[in-house]
Formats: sequence, C-alpha cells, structure tokens
Amino acid sequence: MTHKIFLFFLFVYLGSGLHVQAQNNAQFDSLKREIMNMKVELEATQANLRLSHQRFKRGIFTSAIGYSIVIAGGIFLATKDYSN
Repeated sequence: MTHKIFLFFLFVYLGSGLHVQAQNNAQFDSLKREIMNMKVELEATQANLRLSHQRFKRGIFTSAIGYSIVIAGGIFLATKDYSN
C-alpha cells in the first residue's frame, strides 16, 4: 500500500515537473519569436533610414543648385549692364 502511495506521489511530482518544463519551453519560444520579430523590424527601419539618407543628400544638392541660381540671378540684376 505504501508503495502505491509513493508511486502515486512520484508520478504527480514528475507530471507537474513536465508541465512546468513545457510552460518554460513555450515562454522561451514566445520570447525567441518576439526577438526575431524585433530583428526584422530593426532591419526594415535601417533600410528606411538608408533610403531617407540618400533622399536627404539629393535634396541638399538640389537646394544648393537652386540657391546658386537665385544668387547668380540677384547678382546679374544688381549690375548696371543687365538692369533697365
């Protein structure tokens, strides 16, 4: 009789240990999945930053050309040869 009680408690203890281990594995898998999602989002953000940086450089270059043309026009209009 004591062997049956001992075996019963042993199985209950081992069963609960397996349940806790399964929960820990599920939490670990969930954490791992979340980290992978964050890595994907980080890579997408970095790609967007690279694209924005290229557009920023192009905008600065275009602005410099535009300002140069405006300044040159102002200089030409200020000279007596080109003014009415």
